[in-house]
Amino acid sequence: SGSYAELGKQWYQRRVRVLLEKYTQDKAWVFFRGDKSLETIPVTFESHGVTVRCHTVYGVTCREGSEGSLRAVLYNRMYGAVVFFSPTGVEYSAKVVQELDRSVLFVAFGPTTEKAIVEMFGDDRRRVTCKNPTPEGLVEALELSRQKSL
Repeated sequence: SGSYAELGKQWYQRRVRVLLEKYTQDKAWVFFRGDKSLETIPVTFESHGVTVRCHTVYGVTCREGSEGSLRAVLYNRMYGAVVFFSPTGVEYSAKVVQELDRSVLFVAFGPTTEKAIVEMFGDDRRRVTCKNPTPEGLVEALELSRQKSL
């Protein structure tokens, strides 16, 4: 899994370079974010001389009754995989998802989400991480997992 994290980091760094080359550094940038946002984006840009002003514009909370909804979806059904798109998704579904059979594959949409999966469920769960946070990256991750299990 370390290689997936490294690939994600490299992908992110390439995107930062493209943005820095494309836009001027002589003006501050505004970063609108949620209350659970990591400092990765502002710290990265500031390390390249860009002033970033962060503004929290939305909060991420678990909907009331969502645990019951998850249980209803998962009850008496077999799933081959659960896809997590964010660390918050891991956090809010953990209580129910941890009850799933250990053969269920956990798919992380990126390295930060993969880290949340490991922290929440341990390092011994079957998992794969998307190299790119795109629908194509998700398909590639699932294909890779399928090939490994053959």
